[in-house]
Amino acid sequence: MRIPSAAIVLSLMILLAGCASSGSGGQTASVSGSPSPTSSPSAPTGRAVARVRVGNAPQSAAQNPKTQTLYVANSSSDTVSVINMARCNSLTVSGCARTWPTVAVGHNPLGVDVDPATDTIYVANARDGTVSVINGAICNARDTSGCGQKPATVRAGAFDNSLVVDPVTNTVFVTNMDAGCSGPPGAACDRPGTVSVIDGHSCNGSQRSGCAHQPFATTKVGGAPSGVGVNPVTNTIYVANTGLDSNGAYAPPGNTLSVIDGATCKATDKPGCTPVGTVRVGAAPAGLSVDPVTNTLYVANTYDATASPTGTVSVVNGATCDASNHSGCASQTPPQVPAGRDSDSAVFAQASNTVYVTNYKDSTVSVINAARCNATQTSGCKTRPPTITVGGGPALAVVNAALHTVYIVAADANDVIVLSAK
Repeated sequence: MRIPSAAIVLSLMILLAGCASSGSGGQTASVSGSPSPTSSPSAPTGRAVARVRVGNAPQSAAQNPKTQTLYVANSSSDTVSVINMARCNSLTVSGCARTWPTVAVGHNPLGVDVDPATDTIYVANARDGTVSVINGAICNARDTSGCGQKPATVRAGAFDNSLVVDPVTNTVFVTNMDAGCSGPPGAACDRPGTVSVIDGHSCNGSQRSGCAHQPFATTKVGGAPSGVGVNPVTNTIYVANTGLDSNGAYAPPGNTLSVIDGATCKATDKPGCTPVGTVRVGAAPAGLSVDPVTNTLYVANTYDATASPTGTVSVVNGATCDASNHSGCASQTPPQVPAGRDSDSAVFAQASNTVYVTNYKDSTVSVINAARCNATQTSGCKTRPPTITVGGGPALAVVNAALHTVYIVAADANDVIVLSAK
């Protein structure tokens, strides 16, 4: 799904410095399309066809395919932009240049995800340590009458920067990056990070009565959790533990994924939220995405080279590391796909069997052929994948296969780049 989010540590440091001077205060991957995969092309075919102006320093986005709405978290504007994808896509660009409605949220929104079942948008506000709960039924591509609403607010942990909705249980998992840090800024964190767990049944856009009693659980994970994803087939939640807090200080243990059983983590079973396994990945993992067909996790590792800050993507076998079978979590050594500098998000597109990796410092998107690089077929994981140059400091991708479009959140350019996926 989401991750993510805006989880790369260096860009967060730059972002926070800018926020401090301006007075303003997550990666979630989002994919919509056909469930039947096809082989990816050997070279990327994406090309920019339009740019959508949003707020300042957009960091993440998520879509509601039912309403064809893209929600973009603008971290320095403290807003969420509401974009009509039917009027702005690779086939129809006439609406891309318009000014889109926004919803005011908390300070420094970094992570965003959508629960289509309740038409709710959850936004992680890092500076506040809160989650905004937006009613999407009255703020979407077709109906913007309620975009001036004041969202409900849920208290989370310190520097919550990414979140994901488990569609099986309507449960929201929020990573609290600085929850293990008690010393002055820049000091090493001495405790594990945490994940806040929100019951989406009692706290959503149209049912706000339960929001005051959330989160119902807070569970310890690894150091400085900074990305989160879900496999709805196995009902498994994976948390990326970056190991570096928002100030760039070490927060061990990092470079791992924590594995949570979504079936046992619910309001009536708080102890069931404790992680059941841990798997080693690359350095400073941030955004992640899941291919539920091959049970493969693609994890973007922000810094993963000794000579230069080059990123990689870990390819994790979920068949032996998920909620029901975690026997292979500790023992596996996932293949590492070379990517660009500051690879902060990886998004799997099932319709094309492709993984899009945003390389923030290179301003490129790596395109991995998932048919040749997955949990059971690793022959294509060894070579560097082709890239698309997009500019603007790409932070996250959202794929809408029905519209043949990839939306790239460009943090430095304050816009969303519309790519053709044909």
